[in-house]
Amino acid sequence: MSPDRFREIRLGLNLTQADTALILGVADKTVISRYEAGGRRPNNLMSAVMEVLASLPRKESERLVELLKKHVALQRSDN
Repeated sequence: MSPDRFREIRLGLNLTQADTALILGVADKTVISRYEAGGRRPNNLMSAVMEVLASLPRKESERLVELLKKHVALQRSDN
């Protein structure tokens, strides 16, 4: 996935870099910034998640983002 496409999807979903990092399970927004600047590339799973979110109707993508955030929060509380 190109850096421009990654950023286009993120902005289209109204996600901050921090929220995107959270739902993709990366350390922090710095990683997302590097993806968008072309310094790093997201792995295939991350690219697929972003493309799936972009392909869904707005309400469904928002719901899935919220579910992903809850899942991450639960995983972190278990550790």
